[in-house]
Amino acid sequence: MTETDQRVRVFLSWSGEASRHLANALADGMTLLSDWVEPWMSDRIEPGAQWANTLVPEIRKAHLAILCLTHRNADAPWIAFEAGLYYTWRKSIIPFLLDFPPADLRFPLGLFQSVSADMEGSKALFLRVGDLLGMDTAAVGKRFAKSIWPQLDEQIATIRATEQKPDISAPGQATNIANAFFLGHDLRWTMDVASVGPANDIKHGLVQVLHQAEELGLGEHDHFLVLRRKATDVLGLPDGEWTADVRERVALALQVAFERIGGLVIRLQPGYHPYDADNQARWLAIQAEGRA
Repeated sequence: MTETDQRVRVFLSWSGEASRHLANALADGMTLLSDWVEPWMSDRIEPGAQWANTLVPEIRKAHLAILCLTHRNADAPWIAFEAGLYYTWRKSIIPFLLDFPPADLRFPLGLFQSVSADMEGSKALFLRVGDLLGMDTAAVGKRFAKSIWPQLDEQIATIRATEQKPDISAPGQATNIANAFFLGHDLRWTMDVASVGPANDIKHGLVQVLHQAEELGLGEHDHFLVLRRKATDVLGLPDGEWTADVRERVALALQVAFERIGGLVIRLQPGYHPYDADNQARWLAIQAEGRA
């Protein structure tokens, strides 16, 4: 077996008690796999720390993000927002499903290849982590069967036993977390290009961010009103007038909005509606070029 000389950071995203316990169980298993793997959960942010300043560097350092999903949090805007942040840097995302089949995972998280929290799915997940570590596949499989799965299986069984079952007699309320996902992605991406990116990219990013915020019902919050006013000031500027000072003021407005959004993305929203066709086409083209 060979292992990398660089530690592998695995970001564990969760929302709700069952999901948190599932993330902790995976973290326990990863410590059994190798001393070189570092599972990280957002509950490790120190009290009083600015979540944005702490969370983003951790997401940037991660090699893999695992979304710990249950039937109760599959539509949680917070998980979608974190996934959108992570997707900005084009890294691997794996939804890990406790109690529902992959076919039931909807857009946008359904875009990612998910695994079930059974023996086969869990093994596939740990093989992926082992691959990032440079470990021999057979060695990972042996360690999984001997020490990881017996413990993880017991923990998962306990979580399932204590997780309240859904009321199948109650009519379901359809929600769509696409706007939360794309708000995380679009906001972080626009912040990254504000200093050095083409002016048109920044403009399109601003339009998309404001649109996602409106769809989430966040458009009237003070920090988004500030961002909207700043966007109104600059969207009509020709490229030659995008000075360093203009970029700095736009970047600051985006940073303020980003730092204050954490408590707001918990709101659920109706079906995802893209912005106008021309801007959406431009945004898709930017994504196709690998720049978003």
